[in-house]
Amino acid sequence: MSGVRGRPIQTRMVGRRTELVRIEAALAPTRSGRTALVVLEGEPGIGKSRLADEVARRAKRRGFAVLQGVALHLVGPAAPLAPVTTALADRLRALDSLERVRLLRGLRRELSGLFPAAIVGASRMSPSLPEHEGLRQHRIFMALLSLVSRLAAGRHLLLVVEDVQWVDSSTADLLRFLARVREPSIAALLTVRSDGTTGDTFATRLVSDVGSSSEVRRVELGPLPVRELGQLVSDLIGMPIDDDHARTLHRRTDGNPYFAQELMLAGLSPDGPLPPSLQDVLLSRLASQPQSVQELLRVMAVVGREVDDRLLAELSDLPERDLELALRSAMVSGILAQNRSASKYRFRHALMREAIDADLLPAESRRIHSRVAEVLVARPGFVGAVERSAMLAHHWQAAGEWDHALAERLAAADRALEMGATADAYAQLAAAVSVWDRASRAMQRRLGDRRGLYLRLVTTAHGSGRFAEVIAGLDELERIGPPASVDEELRLLGLRCNASWALGDNDAALAVAQRAVARAPANDARSRAMALHFLAGVYMVTDRAVEGLRIAKEGLRHALASGERTAERYLRGVMALGLQAAGRSTDALRESNRAYGISAGGDLIEPYATPINHATLLALCGRYEQVLTVTARPRQEIQRAGLTETYGAALDNLELYALIRLGRHADANGILDRTRDAPPKMSSLVRERVAFEALLRVREGRLAEAATLTTWLRVEAMAQDQNWVWGALRLAELEQLLFNGELTAATDRAAQIDGSQLASVMPFRLRLLCLAQRAVSDALTASRGRSEKLAAERARLSGETRAIKTSITQSTVEWEALILEAEAEALRAQAEAADAWRRAADAWMAAGVPFETAYASCRLGEALLARRDRAGALSALQAARATATRIGAPLIEAMARGIANRAGITELGDDAGERPTAAPPARAPLSAHGALSGLSVREREVLALVAEGLTNRQIAERLFISEKTSGTHVSNILGKLGAVSRAQAAAMLASAPGNG
Repeated sequence: MSGVRGRPIQTRMVGRRTELVRIEAALAPTRSGRTALVVLEGEPGIGKSRLADEVARRAKRRGFAVLQGVALHLVGPAAPLAPVTTALADRLRALDSLERVRLLRGLRRELSGLFPAAIVGASRMSPSLPEHEGLRQHRIFMALLSLVSRLAAGRHLLLVVEDVQWVDSSTADLLRFLARVREPSIAALLTVRSDGTTGDTFATRLVSDVGSSSEVRRVELGPLPVRELGQLVSDLIGMPIDDDHARTLHRRTDGNPYFAQELMLAGLSPDGPLPPSLQDVLLSRLASQPQSVQELLRVMAVVGREVDDRLLAELSDLPERDLELALRSAMVSGILAQNRSASKYRFRHALMREAIDADLLPAESRRIHSRVAEVLVARPGFVGAVERSAMLAHHWQAAGEWDHALAERLAAADRALEMGATADAYAQLAAAVSVWDRASRAMQRRLGDRRGLYLRLVTTAHGSGRFAEVIAGLDELERIGPPASVDEELRLLGLRCNASWALGDNDAALAVAQRAVARAPANDARSRAMALHFLAGVYMVTDRAVEGLRIAKEGLRHALASGERTAERYLRGVMALGLQAAGRSTDALRESNRAYGISAGGDLIEPYATPINHATLLALCGRYEQVLTVTARPRQEIQRAGLTETYGAALDNLELYALIRLGRHADANGILDRTRDAPPKMSSLVRERVAFEALLRVREGRLAEAATLTTWLRVEAMAQDQNWVWGALRLAELEQLLFNGELTAATDRAAQIDGSQLASVMPFRLRLLCLAQRAVSDALTASRGRSEKLAAERARLSGETRAIKTSITQSTVEWEALILEAEAEALRAQAEAADAWRRAADAWMAAGVPFETAYASCRLGEALLARRDRAGALSALQAARATATRIGAPLIEAMARGIANRAGITELGDDAGERPTAAPPARAPLSAHGALSGLSVREREVLALVAEGLTNRQIAERLFISEKTSGTHVSNILGKLGAVSRAQAAAMLASAPGNG
């Protein structure tokens, strides 16, 4: 695309789907037989014409005849019926003379005054007798209606009239006539401005005139959302704009497409100065106002977009009555709007305020700013304390009062920090830095020194997630002079370490952390604790958690000795992740809970970093409901601090992952939709979110989308990414390949997986081994077990699984489920596969992870069919399909149907029938005459031990039988009871009389 300057290029329709559906539904032929009529309202530039053109284009595609006319805003009176007759004349001119004669036959007398003689084919004719004006108008309207019908030639016709606020009275009468007449083959779409420049809108009068029985519908066109505005402008300028620019553009233009277009076409800078073309458009509305209104708006433009009515009264030189009249005039003109609940007035568009402010003379601007500051000082109750400091700082600085400005900037930063608004505090301190050199020496001495200001700046930048600014501020501090103490040096090294990692420079982060350890005195426990916590943290975030565990233990010893609670909290969190990686989940959860329970001061990010670390550990241990509880708690504080796109994004990602694992796909998509217009600022968080989204798309059966995401991620992911990202990527990629039936690619990926990978993320190691086993098992099945290479690969993966199983000393429910599934995958074609899959299904159900539960149930059904147990297989497949339907997992549904179809099972149902929506139908309670009576004495003993939660091995040890015999008993019990899993069999036993 091209055409950055000048006229914009033609673009596709962006957004407006809801409005488009409403309009097309309203324009459809009506049951009442009346003409369908839609009034499309919106402010100038909001996109009414673009939407009207799209409606007309789609109507033509559906076979409608379309007439389009525009009402012009002329200085003198407009020609009667001009919008309609101009559109008709253009259509008639395109016809040959014989066709025009045919169409106008019998209508020339009524229409001769409306069209040029060259079109009607005769001189204008007057009626032979005087005629009542109303009757004559009716005859003309009927003639126009006949002409329109003839042009439509039996098709439906759409009449589009734009800018109806400028129509002449005759056209208005014609539209009222159309709204009443019974002519269902005609529909009309009218566009009208709603900016208040024409007083009461035409739409309001029209609806009032035609009455409640009419078919008139009103559709109001509002601002475009951020994302759609960005897409539209990208099309207009012929190049993409990023999300940050789109948000800036939306904030300035309030989602008005025309304003956004003008800003971007002026120089491709969403936050640049107003282009003269747009400024002229905006100021032309100001010029039409009385002088008193213009002066009032200039004052308001200096104050801000929204102004308290009491402050406005103090600033204005107008008497009370004149002020009210001026405000009313500005509101009627659509320049101002009123916030009645807050007693404030605001500019309807931020750009109008910008245009007026930019038009002020420099001296005039300084005078008004100074006056605003003086009033705020004299009347402190007009605004809140936090807002007042920020306003005073802004107005004193704009007035050139540098001492006042510097003092208020620092005061505003203090108040923002008291409120937890870290991002606001950083903005005030950054402004204070820019003012510092202009303030007097006396004021500088009173407020501190330049080094102290930069110390505050970098600390607040770190707390607000502005890591590039942290590095820049630290570099400036080094230029100013050396640290005042070892404690200050360690604190600054800690800031640089964390910022370096956040910016993706892990090598720099490690070097800084090692330097901190070297600088910390050996006999200073507090300093050693702080330095070691930096180093342990780097090991944690670079997936060297097992190494970090050793460093964290040493650091914790110093933290406990010195009472350094901030370091203790962080170090316990690092220890938790190291213990998890070492297979000690119980100890890991204990340490993480201790860290989460410590209340300590310290760095501004600690209140957010600790919940993130704790939620991460919970997710790795399969505690997904707890993850959702932890991520919900700091939301308000994060929003207030302005950290939504950094620490808030990290919590969003954790919540997204937990919801995917819980099978709550709709809620997971809700997070993606909610955060679409505010993506993470840190690239590692972006990649993490894409990986999780790819995993979700696989679970939803949207494999093409998943493939696109994983392809992008393979290109974008970097070596320093956490294994969390790599693990999610490989999971999504392998699942997508397997469900797509791409066995060669899947087995190639499986061959790259071994037990040493992802050492710091135990669940991903196990899940990838499961998927690798699945890929090899699928390939072996396809080769009918004849591939020695695949058999050897499966044996290798089984060995990896056994090695990990041995290394885990404190398992979680989910880890156990993963190991059981990996073992079951290795037994796919063997006789004992059904027992293995039943154990895996039970474990997944206990872990509360429905997607894997449904998958294991499918495999259980397949294995039971191999044992010719059709009843058991049907029950397992029904359970799998019910779970898949409930969570929205069409691939598992298809898998269950495929297994059933291959076995000739018809009871499962098909797509045309009713799908199960819950667990299999409840069975009758066991009784002496029920299924329980069919169990042998030994089987009843085994069932009782199953209900206690014992494994086959534990049951064998208790009853002094072999593990294989124990497994056979369990299989027979489940078959006799018709139970899908051990958990269901236990529940059936518990529901039997006498077992409550």
